[in-house]
Amino acid sequence: MRELNEIKSIIKDIENNTYGLSKENKLIILNNLKSELDSLKCGLLSTCDFCHNESIDIDGNYKIYCSYLNMSLESDFYGNNSFLGCPYKELLTNINSLIKKL
Repeated sequence: MRELNEIKSIIKDIENNTYGLSKENKLIILNNLKSELDSLKCGLLSTCDFCHNESIDIDGNYKIYCSYLNMSLESDFYGNNSFLGCPYKELLTNINSLIKKL
């Protein structure tokens, strides 16, 4: 997983057309970032920089601590969650908007 600031920088460069990339190249980069962020789940096997495991119970429910949101969150074994405020999920929304604009 790329660092949060790296992804923000890439998105900013694409928005500002810093490197004069073609539409096709921008789409390739954005779709690669989208794929990377789509696979992100907060959970036991998380690749998120902010996610830290706290506990798991016998039913497969677990708590994680998100250092970005400064709070404990609950999820199930399959990572089914939609944690509002997650910076990576917010970047995914920005990427989807950019893809639609191109």
